[in-house]
Amino acid sequence: MTLGERIEFLMKKHNLKGEEFAKIFNKSGSNSSSILNDKTKPSPDLAIEICKYFGCTLDWLWTGEESYIKEQSNKKVEEPQVVYDLQNKYVKILEENLELRQKLNKQQEEEIKQLQQASRV
Repeated sequence: MTLGERIEFLMKKHNLKGEEFAKIFNKSGSNSSSILNDKTKPSPDLAIEICKYFGCTLDWLWTGEESYIKEQSNKKVEEPQVVYDLQNKYVKILEENLELRQKLNKQQEEEIKQLQQASRV
């Protein structure tokens, strides 16, 4: 499941349409559409707001790997700047982690292909 698909999953779970999503998060229809279609990623700020609104974890939203365990909440909570900065750094680390795992998977696939070719000789 892609990031856009996870957001659509949350929207369906909360009976929310694309126009409503755009209005809630102050995004244009084309901007929210490009996020839902995985053409662009939401900014760290928007990702945090989505998690707060739908009550999901950043891990789950960004990577799909963490369980969807946070209690549902539609309340917006003002947080100290330090927590906000840490959340932004955390999103960046998640992105880097995902990229590194994808590179590692590609390297492993290439090594497997090389081993398979060598065993055929």
